[in-house]
Amino acid sequence: WTEVQTIEALSFATDPSSAGTLYLGTSGLGVFKSTDDGVIWSSSTTGLADFSISSLGVDPTSSLTLYAASPGDGVVKSLDGGSSWTSASSSAFDVVTDLVIDSSATPVLYVSTLFAGVYKSTDGGDTWVAANAGLPERIDCVAADPPLPSRLFAGAFGRLFRSDDAGVTWTQLTLGVPGAEMNDLLVDPGSG
Repeated sequence: WTEVQTIEALSFATDPSSAGTLYLGTSGLGVFKSTDDGVIWSSSTTGLADFSISSLGVDPTSSLTLYAASPGDGVVKSLDGGSSWTSASSSAFDVVTDLVIDSSATPVLYVSTLFAGVYKSTDGGDTWVAANAGLPERIDCVAADPPLPSRLFAGAFGRLFRSDDAGVTWTQLTLGVPGAEMNDLLVDPGSG
């Protein structure tokens, strides 16, 4: 390992169609981008009001389109590979904790929030609808199952939920770790 820069990283994303292009969401410094496998990084904060980026996603069908979750900005979107950002948020939710892009149905997005559960957008963040049936208000993280993108998982303090219908309904799963704080979820793409 070679240390390239000391930054408190909160999120990381790779561009699936451009080898070597990496994005880093930081605590207080915005988004950084590298096009050479992390050797050189450039900062991207144009359009961001809050420079803490808790989650990043690259649109799998358009690598210039990125989405970021920020506690202060909600959801922000870039159409130019991260050079500038605009709001893709809603007044229906406040603090966004995580986001995930449905890889089979771009531009379908899901966000988890601290005070409004999970929200879904089917138009790249232009409009949002609640996807909360069976969920508490506080959701810390959300993930999609890559082979079955209508299967979602949502984590709240000590609880894990699953939806098999793209967020229409949710069922609490037995976690076996009471009171465990969840900051992120990752679904094994081979688990189907």
